Amino acid sequence: MAEQQQFDWQKETAKCVEGLKFDLEQDYTFELQFDGVSLHTMTRKDGTEVVFKKGERAGMPVKMYTFPFLEKESEIVFKLDFFHGDRYKVNPANPELEDEIVLFSRKLGYNPVVDGNFSIGDFIKPGITFTAKLKELPAKEGAKAYKTIDIATIEVVGSGPSGSQSKVSEPSDAEQREILALAKGCKKFSELVSRINKTAKKDEYLDAAMRMKETGKLKF
Repeated sequence: MAEQQQFDWQKETAKCVEGLKFDLEQDYTFELQFDGVSLHTMTRKDGTEVVFKKGERAGMPVKMYTFPFLEKESEIVFKLDFFHGDRYKVNPANPELEDEIVLFSRKLGYNPVVDGNFSIGDFIKPGITFTAKLKELPAKEGAKAYKTIDIATIEVVGSGPSGSQSKVSEPSDAEQREILALAKGCKKFSELVSRINKTAKKDEYLDAAMRMKETGKLKF
């Protein structure tokens, strides 16, 4: 094993800079960290699962979706969490009556309708980028107040699930060869996304990979 290099800690100095501050009136740019998207059970600090206390799901674990977004300038990740359910309230004429995850999906270009299916995979895609303001949530007992993305202020500027933001053209033969080469050895689509994010053509390759996955040219 290589010998650990030692330095004179008494001679070390560093520059003092002002800590990060986020202005609630400013728009920031956020990019989805697709690899970090998860559906998981809620747990307490002691590791025990949070379960429903009543109703038809009494005793079953409570699940949450987590969508991490990287603020591009500071490189700080902000996470949006939503409760998982087998039904969500949809009421476009009265948005205040809709579930928060439904409001979020609409900001990404999704259009859920009453009696239709609500599919997370239809609007959570690699490459989603948007601008939004932050808002401060009140502190809970024993915790500090913290800032989170203000869903109401989201404006999509990158690849979205539908509409004019999405590229629907067929990837070129060269792009398909590059994607297939990157996908070699990947067991999950998220692994391919990680490799694509390290390339110089991240945006083009993410769109191409999504098209190839949807048309069955990429299988995991």
